[in-house]
This record gives sequence, C-alpha cells and structure tokens, in this order.
Amino acid sequence: MSPTTCASGSFGATTVVAVLLLACAVVALLPPAGWWRRRSGAVTQPGAVTQPGAGAEPGAGAEEETPWWRAGGVSLPSVAVPLLVIPAGLLLAESLVAHPLYVDRYVLYGEVGAALLAGAGMYRIGQWLADAANRRALVWVPGVVLCVLTLVLQLGPQHRIRTPQSRAYDFGGPSRFVGAHAHTGDGVLFFGTLFRKARLGYPQDFTKTSDFAMAVSPRQAGTFRGVDKPFTLIAPLMREHERIWVIGAEPSVHLPPGSYRAQSLELQDDFSRVLLRRYRGMIVTLWVRR
Repeated sequence: MSPTTCASGSFGATTVVAVLLLACAVVALLPPAGWWRRRSGAVTQPGAVTQPGAGAEPGAGAEEETPWWRAGGVSLPSVAVPLLVIPAGLLLAESLVAHPLYVDRYVLYGEVGAALLAGAGMYRIGQWLADAANRRALVWVPGVVLCVLTLVLQLGPQHRIRTPQSRAYDFGGPSRFVGAHAHTGDGVLFFGTLFRKARLGYPQDFTKTSDFAMAVSPRQAGTFRGVDKPFTLIAPLMREHERIWVIGAEPSVHLPPGSYRAQSLELQDDFSRVLLRRYRGMIVTLWVRR
C-alpha cells in the first residue's frame, strides 16, 4: 500500500475521532441548562410553583446554575482550559522566534487539558442520557462507546502506516545492498545527513565501510544526523579511497551550492560511477577511482 493511501486512511480516522472528542470538549464547556433558560427568558413567572430541582441538570443545585467562568473557585473547566491553551500557545510562540522546543505533531497529544475536557463532556452526556431514561447506569455509555470507537477506527490505519511499505524512505534495502557488495576499506558518503539513519539502523551492513565525512557522531551530537566535516577536510579523504558509496541524493553539479555540490564535482573529476540503484526516497551510487 502506498504512503499516500495509508496517510489518507489515517487522516480520515483521526479526523472522525478528533471531531467526536472536540464535541465532547464543547459539551463540557457549556453552561448549565438553567442558565440557558434564564438567558432565553424562560423563567418562572411570579407566583408560579415549581418542583425542587425541576429543569435542572441531574444532581445540580442552585449554585450549579452559574456558568463555570462566572462561578469562581476551582472547577474542571477552569483547570483544563488553561492547560489546553497556555502550553501549546507558549510552545508555538517560542517556535516563531527561536529553535522549536517541541515538534508540532506532539503538542496535541501532550495536552492534558484536552483529555480532561473530553472526559468531562462524555460524563455530562452520560448524565443527560441517565436523566432521560431514568437509569443511572447509562452514565458510562458515552465514554465506553467513544473509547471503543476510537480504538476500532485507529487499528486499521495504525497497522497499515507502521508497515515498511508505508514509509517515505526505505533504509533497509540500500543498507543490505551495500552490505552485500561493499569491499573492506570502501568509503561511504551520505548526501543528506538524514540518510545516516541507514547506518544507524543497519550497522552490520556498514562494517566494511568508513563514514569518513562524519565529524561528530550521532551519539555525540545527540541526533541521528551527526555533523559532517567541511568540504576542505572531506576532499583529501575522498582521494584516499578507491571506492566510494553515496547514499541519498544522486551526486550532481546541479545540486545547490554547498558541500554536496563540491563533493559531486570531486567525484566526477576523479571517479567513475559504476553503479546506480534507486530505492524509495533515495539513490545508491558506487564510484570507483579512475
């Protein structure tokens, strides 16, 4: 299955779940039913007799007829809303002026406030069901249904998107190919430090090769990319090798100005390309000294 198909399936399932959870969160923020009646003018006429608790939400007292934002004190919404808004807002604002402290895709899942609001909304819907049917056990129904639905909707897309075929990059194929055809003493260049993932993920396939362009290892740098040496230091090392593997972009004089373009010129001047293999998201070439 293609990455596009997997992504679209996951997006659809995530959208359905997000809409349902958003609806629950909105329900949690709604004021009590009595407040809406007062706002609409549906109040008790002077002299009319009402039953205690008539029209109120299940278990609601007089003090609960006030919306949470006017009631004062500590309530679930008064805690959940700041948790939902403030951390995400600070992280997004910080990312506009400095190096992001958080990847955007992790912000939503780190929001405790969203979970609190969604849970409160499910409970409130359950209260409405229990009151309408006069069965207290129905309080649990919305939470159970939504949790099961979320699980079912996510199972298929998550299973598909975690397969190797769904990935944008195939690091295993190139690594195995290099491991099967490399000679002891071969050099390897990664045209894009992203592709150093291949060496990290499949170290056994690179035992015969030397990543001579690396200045700082991923372990030392704290990232999987590591840090490359400047071209002035890479060029002399290239001339010391008889064979050089290049993984990532295809070496070309048309690459943007920089180290990879300079390395491409060096390869084309002193080496001959004897092999080119295309894999998903990357190209493997082998260059032999003339």
